[in-house]
Amino acid sequence: MNNYPQIPIVKLRIKLILISSILVILSVGLTSYFTIQYTEDAITDSAMHKMTTLLQDKKNQVETLHARATEDLVYTLKNPLFAEYFDLPETKAGDVYKDGVLQLTQRQNELKEKLEYAIYNFQEKFQVDETCLIDASGQEHARLVLTKTAPIGDLSSTESSSSFFKSSFQKEKYQVHVQYPYVSPDTNRWVFAYASPVVLGDGQKPAIFHFEMPMSAFQDLLKVQDGRMYVIDPKGLLVADSDYEFKTDNVSVIPENYFPSVFAISDSDEFNHLVDEIRIKENGVGSYHKNGELHHVVYEKLPTFDWILVYEMPHSLVLSGDETLGNLETTIMTLGMMIILAAFLAIFFISEKLSSPIRKLIKACAEQDIHNPRPIDIHVTGEMNDISNAINSMVEKISDNNKSLEMKNQEILRQNVELKSEKAKTEELNIKIQNNMVSLEEAQYELEQQRDALRDEVRHKTEELLKAERLSAIGQLSARIAHDLRNPLNVIQNTSRLLQVRFAKHLDDKDKEHLARLDRAVYRMAHQLEDVLDCVRMPQLKKRNCSLSVILQDVMARIDVPPNVTINIPTHDSEVFCDPEKIEIVFVNLLVNAIQAIDDKTGTILVEMFDDPVVNDFVVIKITDSGSGITQDGLQKIFEPLFTTKQSGTGLGLSSCKNIIDQHGGTITASSVVGQGATFTIKIPKTSNYEKDETAKILFNS
Repeated sequence: MNNYPQIPIVKLRIKLILISSILVILSVGLTSYFTIQYTEDAITDSAMHKMTTLLQDKKNQVETLHARATEDLVYTLKNPLFAEYFDLPETKAGDVYKDGVLQLTQRQNELKEKLEYAIYNFQEKFQVDETCLIDASGQEHARLVLTKTAPIGDLSSTESSSSFFKSSFQKEKYQVHVQYPYVSPDTNRWVFAYASPVVLGDGQKPAIFHFEMPMSAFQDLLKVQDGRMYVIDPKGLLVADSDYEFKTDNVSVIPENYFPSVFAISDSDEFNHLVDEIRIKENGVGSYHKNGELHHVVYEKLPTFDWILVYEMPHSLVLSGDETLGNLETTIMTLGMMIILAAFLAIFFISEKLSSPIRKLIKACAEQDIHNPRPIDIHVTGEMNDISNAINSMVEKISDNNKSLEMKNQEILRQNVELKSEKAKTEELNIKIQNNMVSLEEAQYELEQQRDALRDEVRHKTEELLKAERLSAIGQLSARIAHDLRNPLNVIQNTSRLLQVRFAKHLDDKDKEHLARLDRAVYRMAHQLEDVLDCVRMPQLKKRNCSLSVILQDVMARIDVPPNVTINIPTHDSEVFCDPEKIEIVFVNLLVNAIQAIDDKTGTILVEMFDDPVVNDFVVIKITDSGSGITQDGLQKIFEPLFTTKQSGTGLGLSSCKNIIDQHGGTITASSVVGQGATFTIKIPKTSNYEKDETAKILFNS
């Protein structure tokens, strides 16, 4: 009776056929897919290369357009008639008007007619809407609109308000200013403006030569046969678009009302991210989906106005006209089906050939005794015979290994007893080593802590010593220089006052103002010397009850306030127990610093004064400016000696202010937002009860 398991060979054949078929189908399918995908990618890459080439060609055409306009403008400007006209004495003498109309001499009219003829030839040669000649006062001397010469009565005298006027005069000889597009009031359409100064032999620039070119010339360059090409400006507007027809009548002068937004193309988040990437990079490629279809995009930044040239094409248009891709897909699919059918037939016959000897091997293996295996005896050929021989060899080795394993098992049992004894000794030794390691780690950690603390202490003491030595040397030198400068300053001040007294009747207002400015300059220098001396010595305060309003009025009379700065001081008053000269130094330093922070901009300085709401015995003075502000790093160091953010600063003013306020028992703090200004807050006591111990201060020259 047979005890081996009955495995249906039919199931084995079915599994073999299924697995082989799946592998064949997957292989053919994947090969077909990747072949088609590779071909499609190759066509797409070729199309992207063509798009990039066309984009570069369009960019070159745009640059050529601007370059030609610039060259033609310079060529026309080289005509000696321009210099000859503005070299005329009557032209240099200035514009003459009668009843609001510019008046010209006969010679001026003769040269003007020649200039207008030259400008007419220029307009005939190049695509120009308007050309005009404007002098430095903003008066037009000639204007041609669409080759028609404007009569002298129509020439404008207010062209100085034009957007291109100031920038054009800043250019050097034969340099051209290209103005951002705007709506021409004469042609009522969007134009580019090109302008260059007329430069005489002595370097003077009495006028500019200016012309306008319609934006349509630029927009027509971007027409493409396939896809869409457009230009994005920094505001996200489409200033040119091959798919958009720009209006030619009732033109709006507001760009946002005339040019469509780039997001009119697509408002998807994917397109928004692509636009953000386009604005950042100089050039590149990208893609986005619109109406379920992939759109390919190439872009590059133009050198003018930071505009970006973009060319996009839908994926279907990239593949259209390429019949080889469709034919290849059909051929690959047909060939794949034929390969799969042939594979099915081959697998069927191969499985039948393999199944018969496999059944014999299964039967022989199932009849083996696991404890006493013996060689199998079946009659097979080919690879199955090799398998049968391999099984017999394995049976022989298993029999030998069983005997060897029995002997080794006995040896292992004996060694296990010895290993248990050694293991106990090893564990005891490991415990001792671990205890010693813990002690060593604790000792090492403690030593590292002491070493780090000692290193920090040495570094801190070294830095303090070096800083003290350096400040001491600088302080001694500064004190000696300040002392040497005091005598000449006293001589200058006394001489100025003597002149004001002795020659009071002979001085006009201008002379008096000069002497007053001299007094204020000497006053500022004296205060700067006081800053230096206050940082190197501890002056004795001369305190008395003083009006802060009076001190502020004295300060306002002694400092120069530029016309672009407005200082608002409080109308009410507060009385404090202080040294008025030292408090005056503090106010001068803070107000001068605030004026310098505002620089050439129009700004304000607000001085506030009120009782401290927390401690009633203190007065709070706030000085706030609208200047450039102070960085957070600067705020941390601003009261340190020698720290300054100005090229001409000494770094002693605010340090001196802090010393003075500290001597009065008060505080001074600073706060700022960069770009919005800074605020200095002073708190000083009304009486002497809060005066600090002066001996406790750390002097700059200690």
